[in-house]
Formats: sequence, C-alpha cells, structure tokens
Amino acid sequence: IEPKAFSRSAYWGFYLQDDWKVSRKLTVNLGVRYDFDVPRWEAQDRYSYWDLNAQSSVRAPGYDTRGVIKFVDKDNRSPFNADMNNWQPRVGFAYAANTKTAIRAGYGLFYTLSRATVFGRPGTGFTIDSPAIWTLDSNATLNSSLNNPFPNGVLLPPGRSQGDNTFLGFGTGTIVRDNNRNPEYHSWNLSIQRELPMRSVLEVNYTGSRGTHLFMPITTLSPLHPNDWSRGRTALNGLVTNPFFGQITDSRSVYSQPTVQLNRLLRPMPHFAGTSAGTAEPARGDSNYHALQIKWEKRYSSGLTFLGHYTWSKMIDNVSHSSGNVSWLGGSTTIQNIWDLRGERALSAHDIASRAVFTGAYELPFGKGRKFAATMPRILNWIAGNWDISGMALFQSGMPLHVTQNGGNIWDGTQRPNLIGDPSTTGSVQNRINSYFNTAAFSQPAVDVPGSSPRSLNYRGPGISTLDAALLKSIIVREGHRLELRMEATNFTNTPMFGDPATAFGAVNFGQITGLRNGVGPRNMQFGLKYYF
Repeated sequence: IEPKAFSRSAYWGFYLQDDWKVSRKLTVNLGVRYDFDVPRWEAQDRYSYWDLNAQSSVRAPGYDTRGVIKFVDKDNRSPFNADMNNWQPRVGFAYAANTKTAIRAGYGLFYTLSRATVFGRPGTGFTIDSPAIWTLDSNATLNSSLNNPFPNGVLLPPGRSQGDNTFLGFGTGTIVRDNNRNPEYHSWNLSIQRELPMRSVLEVNYTGSRGTHLFMPITTLSPLHPNDWSRGRTALNGLVTNPFFGQITDSRSVYSQPTVQLNRLLRPMPHFAGTSAGTAEPARGDSNYHALQIKWEKRYSSGLTFLGHYTWSKMIDNVSHSSGNVSWLGGSTTIQNIWDLRGERALSAHDIASRAVFTGAYELPFGKGRKFAATMPRILNWIAGNWDISGMALFQSGMPLHVTQNGGNIWDGTQRPNLIGDPSTTGSVQNRINSYFNTAAFSQPAVDVPGSSPRSLNYRGPGISTLDAALLKSIIVREGHRLELRMEATNFTNTPMFGDPATAFGAVNFGQITGLRNGVGPRNMQFGLKYYF
C-alpha cells in the first residue's frame, strides 16, 4: 500500500573559471565548481529513517537491541543528511608545439547525484508490503496456505502512530541518514593532435578516470557474520528459546512464539526479523578506467569525408551498478560475499577492450557540378549522376562473462561456482554454439563456502561486427524543387550477431548460445522518397 506523495529536492551551485595565457604557445585553464543537492523532503513529512544508536523498548540479556525507526518532523524534514563538501577543481592546458601540432591535457573532479536527492517514495510506516508467512518453524508446520495466506490479518501502514515501536519484530527497512554521499569521479586526459596531408587530422589521446565512493548494492543491515556460518545450516535454522517472547506480542510476528530460529538472534538488531536500508550503501564502490584513443578525421574535400576512431581500454571495478533502480543500464552483477569486497574486484561488466568505428560519405564524381560527365544530358543525369554513398562500420570485442550458479547456498550473498580450469575455447562462434566455453572449468563449491570464480571472467562473449550503408540520389526538378531518393541497409553484410552464452552453472543450457544479440538484427533494408519544395 503506497499512497501518493509529493516530494521536493533542490540543487545549487556555481562555477569559476579563468584562462591564463602564459605565452604565445601556452594557455592554462584553471577552474573550480561547487554545488550541492538539498536532500529530498516530502510535503506531508511522510519520511522515516533509522536511528541505529537509539535503544528500543525490547531488551534481553546478552543482546544488543539498539536501532529504531524515527520519523521526520517540521524541524528535520529530510531523512538524509546533506553532503556539502562537493568542491570540484579543474585544471588544463593547451600548448602549440608548432603550427601543425597541439598538445592538451586536463584534470577534473566531478560529483554525481546521491540517492538522497533522487530517492522519493514515502518512508516506512507509510508504505508497506504484507508478505505471506508460510511457516514459523523452518517448514516443520504450515502457518499459512494459498487459500488463507494471511490467517492473522494483513499488515497495514501504521504511519507514525507507533513511534519507536514501528514494525518491531517484523522484517523492515528504511533510510540510513549517512547513505547520502555523492559518488565522485576523477577524470584526466592527455591529447596530441597533428595536422596531416589531405586536409586530415590525427589525434592520439590517453584518458583515464577513477570512480570512488560509488554505490554498492548492499542494503542489508543485519547480515550473518561468517564466524557463525560454521555452526551449519541445520543448527542456524533450528529453533531456540525466544528471548523476546512476551515483549513482542503481535501474532503476525515470528517473535510472538516461544521459540525462534537461531540465525535471527545472531544478526545485528535481532529485535527485527531482518533489516535493510532504503538506499544502496555509498562509499564502498570503486572503479578504474584507462584508454588509448586514436582518431583520424579527413575533413570534406573532393567529395569525401571520413572519420575513423579506435579505442583500446580496460575498466576494473568492484561493482558495476548500484541497485535494481538502474538495472536498465545493463551490466547487472551480484555480490557473493559482502564481508570480502576485495573478492568482487574484477573486469567491469561495462568493459569493452577494443572498439573501432569508421564512418564516411562520398559523392560519386559523376553528374552535374561534379568532376566527370558534368555536361551529360539532363535525363541521363537523373539516372546516372549525382549519387552519394555513406556508411558506418563497427567492430567491437565482446563483454566479460559473469558466471553465476543455480541453487547457490551462502548467507546474504549470491554464491558463485569454483573456477578449476581454463574456460576458454577456440574456433568460430558458429562452431561453438553448444559449448562456447569450457564448462568443465567450473565446479560446485560447498555450502556456505564462497566460490573461487571471479565476478567477471577474463573470457568474453561474442563481439560485434556490422556495417550500415546508404545510397542517396538527389534530383533537381527545377529551381526550389528537389527530389531525394534514399536506400538504406542496417547490417548490410547480414552478419549474425550472437548473444552471450548461458552462464548459470548447473543449468541445462550452461555454456550454450541460445539467441542473437538484442539491438543488432539481420539485414534490414528500407527505401525512402522525399520531395522538397
């Protein structure tokens, strides 16, 4: 149940810049930017947040029962603290080595929006899920059924009426005030540009960036520590005396029973049946990107223009996206062990090792106003003269493969398989459809033991190789009137673009390619006719 809300946020900033001409050949650019985002608030103050140090009303010897849900008020309207330290220096220079060679370099620090600004749903207490609780004793007995999923009633949003006791004894989550830091990116580059014959320019660039304080998709506040995993699943899921029995009396809570599962009592904030943060955790994600870029551009002359660009790069991170809110960007990866984030460091899901793009357009030198046959009869010119061709070719390496595991079993994470061999194979993609990589290179790890396979393999899926082309004919009917005929083809060579293989270890199609890449289909041709007047 989620009522409509009206929330607001604000952005303020300024930027100072100065260009300092050191000499005829050297110019230095200095700048600084400062901005901050005012954390979001809501018109009716329907936001909540965790106070992790406040003592709850539930107490039991030997258990730390601090942590309660608080609510905003007219004096403290946002559940987030403001991040006010976003100073962003910029520095760069341009140097003319001679009349045909220029050298440029620069560095800048950039901040992106935090979830404190863009997170907008009403807070816990004003919106709620009411899950069906099928069992209270590890499947020993049935608590609810499909024909009676809520035997004790449906949970309804209590608002702020329960104060510090809001959802005590239930699984719940809300905002952590300190999950407000703006992710930051350090970006730098060095460029050498040289004028060449044929009205062309060659540019060689090195560019790099470092992402720090990136959002990590960790939202649990009560993970089970690895020191307790050795107790075994049977013991951890087994029932023990409930120290909160009689203090938490709502019959819809697992803590209303005389016994409770042991693993619940070993977690932080044991007086809740699971806790989470409303937004992903900042400050723990990290990325590095380095690239060599080569560009050759031929400016228009003699009917020809051409641009070629090649990038050789590598990107490493420990998180490729922060949460399901941005999964539409692609590159979704999971975390295996939140207690060992060094084990998550690998090739980024967005890493493209090699990418070349070539575009060009050429006016065929036949017809009126062109180099050859400029005086051909008008009717013949309509047929054979004034044709233009253009095209774009793309060659790109595949993306790193992310091997997961069906039926993985590990606390508070997604278990990966063990990597016990070399997954790479050789041959054309067509010959490896049913076994794109060596599936024997993986094995099943033991329960609650992290697998040795990295988050991203150094082995990649199929790449992209495609050519789009167009043929254009322009006919001058009379002054002010022009007819244009256009023929276009995407994937002109009709090259199949295979999708990545199935990477779920344990699945029947593990290692098999079962489809084509989204967005790159078979050859598609279209014809267009336009009349301009």
